[in-house]
Amino acid sequence: MRREGTSRPWLALSVFAIFGATTILIVSGLNDVHGVTASVMWRDDKLPDEVLPDGSPTSTPVHAVSIALLPSIGRADAKVTLVVVTDYVCPICESTRPLLQSLRGSYGEDLRIVFKPYAKSPESTPSLTGACAAALQGEFERYDEALWRIGVQAMELYASVKLPDAARPGCASELGGCRDVSRTARDLGLESARFASAIKRCSGVVRANQVELAKLGVDAPAFFINGRLVDPWGVETPGTFHSLIDVELAKARRRIASGASQDRYYQQWVLDVGQTSR
Repeated sequence: MRREGTSRPWLALSVFAIFGATTILIVSGLNDVHGVTASVMWRDDKLPDEVLPDGSPTSTPVHAVSIALLPSIGRADAKVTLVVVTDYVCPICESTRPLLQSLRGSYGEDLRIVFKPYAKSPESTPSLTGACAAALQGEFERYDEALWRIGVQAMELYASVKLPDAARPGCASELGGCRDVSRTARDLGLESARFASAIKRCSGVVRANQVELAKLGVDAPAFFINGRLVDPWGVETPGTFHSLIDVELAKARRRIASGASQDRYYQQWVLDVGQTSR
């Protein structure tokens, strides 16, 4: 299923068959300066002090979203944790990257961004596993950037050229031997032995997250702000992400001022109290 010397392990032509013209239209509509538009999946467990500037309630169930061994950017004790459910075979996921950069600039040390893998296709499992392995060497950002750079180029190619099934890139059946995954690690100067060892460990991490997200009924892309699910397919204003983070940040500051541990904030107020299914 892969072609020697030119394969891209996680970029399957199937993504275009799945999304088609609809994906292209959606992606073009999401390239706002603030990132994707979003709405909250509202529930009825409302608290009076949790409202957006327009008066809308923000109370949604808290989900106990695991972040163990996952790549992250930001302080481990950040007051707000944004979990990004993502996949390298997802064009819409790629379109949310400007949003994440904007949020990092806006919130600094108050925001941690965690990248949670969800394989929309078996073809993307190796890349997600490689990103996890790179993160264990402290090289997630460079590895992630390299994968997206290769991916965008290949997606443009496969969107414009019809290839027979036998020529589609893929290495889902040979996780340890996906050349682009290991080649990218070498090109970035990662330690090969450590990377190979981490690949085995990260294979289990990716599988476990796939199972967890299936229980939550979540696909990529999706976002959790301190455990609260944000629906990226909604039609609310582009500033909704900022408004929701502001609410969670204010809440965290109040709790920490009242004695809550900042170091254990995510554990105490998300993992310990959140639900594990929808």
